[in-house]
Amino acid sequence: MTAKMLWLVERPPVAAGIDNAGNIEMTMAKTPGALDLVGAIASDLGLEIGVSEWDVPGPPTSVMVRGSLRAEIEMLRAALHARADDSATLAASHRVQIGAAWAEATVTRQSVLVRVSGGAVLDQTVMRSYVIGAVHQALGLVRSESISVDSEGRVHDLTVRSFGILRSIETPEVEVEILDSDSSPQPVSPAVFCAVAAAAWCFANKPPILPLTAN
Repeated sequence: MTAKMLWLVERPPVAAGIDNAGNIEMTMAKTPGALDLVGAIASDLGLEIGVSEWDVPGPPTSVMVRGSLRAEIEMLRAALHARADDSATLAASHRVQIGAAWAEATVTRQSVLVRVSGGAVLDQTVMRSYVIGAVHQALGLVRSESISVDSEGRVHDLTVRSFGILRSIETPEVEVEILDSDSSPQPVSPAVFCAVAAAAWCFANKPPILPLTAN
C-alpha cells in the first residue's frame, strides 16, 4: 500500500498595522516569494511597506493563493477610511484595482453587492460564478475559516467542516453587477476577493484577530 500525505497549502499567517500616513508594517511566516510580492504590491499602490519574516512551524504556506497578501494590505487601506460608527447599521465599501480589472464591494448585514469590470466579457455566467466564488471565499477568510495547529505546527483540523468554510445558509445574498467594455479580457476574481475581504472586515468593526470566530 502506498502511503499518502495530506499537504495543506494556506495563506501566509500575517500580523500587520497601518499608521495615519498610510505606512504599513507586516510580520509574516517565511514564505517563498512573499518579499517580492509585497514589494510589487507596494510599488503598484505607491505605499511604504516594511516586512519581517519569521520561521513559523506549521503546514506549507504559499503566495499563489487568491489575493495573497494583497487582501491583507487592502484591509489596512480600507481601515483608514472606514467610519467609526456602529457598523451593524451601516454598509462598508471598498474598491480594488489590480491591473486593468477592478471591483467594488459593499457589505451589509444581509447582502454583498459587487460591481466589477474586467474588459470584454467572454461569458456572463462563468464570470458571475467566479465573482460569487471569490465573494464566498473572502467572507470565509474574515468570518470563519482557519486551520488549528499545535505548538509544533501539527495540523489538528482534518475535515472540511473543521476548516470553518462558510455554509450556504450562512452566506448572505450576493448581487453582481458586471460592467462590459471593449478592452481585452482580464481576470477579476483577485480584485473581487480583496475588495470583499476589506469591506467585510470594516463592516465587522475591524477586529484585531481573524477570523471573527476566533475573537
